[in-house]
Amino acid sequence: MLTFIFGAGASNDALTKESIVPALVPPLANDLFNAAGRPAVRQRMAMFPEAAGLMDRLNRRTRIGGAAEPTTVETELRKVRDLAGEDRSLEIDLLAIRHYLQRLLWDAGNSVLEADANITNYVSLAFELERLRARTRVRIDFITFNYDFLLERAIEYQARWAFDSIDAYVRPHAETRVLVPAGRQARRTSLQALQVACARTVRSKS
Repeated sequence: MLTFIFGAGASNDALTKESIVPALVPPLANDLFNAAGRPAVRQRMAMFPEAAGLMDRLNRRTRIGGAAEPTTVETELRKVRDLAGEDRSLEIDLLAIRHYLQRLLWDAGNSVLEADANITNYVSLAFELERLRARTRVRIDFITFNYDFLLERAIEYQARWAFDSIDAYVRPHAETRVLVPAGRQARRTSLQALQVACARTVRSKS
């Protein structure tokens, strides 16, 4: 068995050197709310005006150069979550942030695929590994801490397997598996359904 581990941020290097477009590179965690030089990020942020204040705070406190001692997005979001128990408006902000990140990461992944006709470093790796697997029948496990679908897309293209359900991730006898410690069930919900749910929640709390 071969195991490959992709740490958080691996997709920031998903584009091949020949096709790198800075505005299309999936952002690292501390740049998730930094719209400087990233019109796509700015456009997605503008879709959730109810969270503009929180987004600004997250950007200032987590962006390198934005604070004397920048912290992590995870740390800041945990602080806000703790405060939300006594502040209903923060609950709405956090819900909007959740859907913003869903939209941003989904669109970023699609932009990367469109940048060079679906060719990414993930695809190059998956192609070579599929040749190895076909010759040796070795099982290959991928462990990823990323929240986009670029790895799954590469495996779908090369191993001809669709990740269209949670069961697709946990097939016990599969020759190729993708393991996601953070979980992905909610991420499979369509963006349209997420936006409708967000709008309903906002109305119910008004």
